[in-house]
Amino acid sequence: MNQKTSVFAVFLSLTVLFSAGQVMAATPLETMLEKAATRSDGEFLIPTLLMAIETEPDAAETLIQKAIAVAPDKAKDILDAVAVERPVIAEVVEVAPGQSVVEEIARYEAIEAAKPLPGFFASEVWNGEISLGGAVLTGNTEELSIVVGGKANRTTKRWEHSLNLVAELSENNDVQTKERVYTDANIRHFRWDRGYIFALADFELDTFSEFDYRVSEAVGVGYRVLNSDRQSWDVEGGPGARHTQFADGDFVNDFVFTMNSRYSLTIRDGLVFTDDLSILVGTGQQTFTNTAGLTAQLYGNLSARFSFFIQHDTGVPVGIDPTDTATRLNFVYGF
Repeated sequence: MNQKTSVFAVFLSLTVLFSAGQVMAATPLETMLEKAATRSDGEFLIPTLLMAIETEPDAAETLIQKAIAVAPDKAKDILDAVAVERPVIAEVVEVAPGQSVVEEIARYEAIEAAKPLPGFFASEVWNGEISLGGAVLTGNTEELSIVVGGKANRTTKRWEHSLNLVAELSENNDVQTKERVYTDANIRHFRWDRGYIFALADFELDTFSEFDYRVSEAVGVGYRVLNSDRQSWDVEGGPGARHTQFADGDFVNDFVFTMNSRYSLTIRDGLVFTDDLSILVGTGQQTFTNTAGLTAQLYGNLSARFSFFIQHDTGVPVGIDPTDTATRLNFVYGF
């Protein structure tokens, strides 16, 4: 091999290596996807991908594959987002050999449909919590206040069940000043992507109010307005009935319309804000209830929750305060 041939061979080798390096190097858009996957638990990955596809539609195949590679646990969500926002691209772009986005979505759905449904009491579909709070005051006033609560939730692809219980007891100088028990059950069936039908029932016992107890039930429709890793917001409404045993002995049945809102925001890992609003409109009485809470993880499954509760009833007898409020600090154990 002469000197010219050697120089040419070296030049050719360097050219090939440089070209390969250029091919293997991540493009700025791919680098942006990698960074988005590591920020805020991947919350910005899908919006970033859609923006990248809009910027470079010819690179859609590479960009989608890259997004799936950096966040394989979000693959189905990524494909669904592309199919909704870029349907033309979803029909033609391949994300697997011979598989378009639409076909890959169908494959995921077939795998999911083939999975056996978990039993009603299967542990993987249940979660919940137990809470305890209270206060003890001594000195000129001796007061004891205890609040005990519990929640249980069951969630599958199409069904959500929830049970809730709160019990409050207060004594002031050995005189009982509060005795309230509230419990509710809620069933939701998602018939549409974010829309659902629901049925709920609740029972409330309040010794120091104008009623001894009341029972309500309602059915209706709802919609999941927000549904992301960090935020969820459900709104729902429907007709129902309320049955009230008043302290004076009267028993009243009333047709009602209920409107509910449930919002949750994960501010950061281990810190969650929630707000539950309920409005019950009847022919004889209206009830407004709102509970806002901030839950901070302390250690493992143990958290502390600061909450503010307000309930307002219209049409109460003279001498009864229509508004109840409570500021609570509870310790919560999740399971």
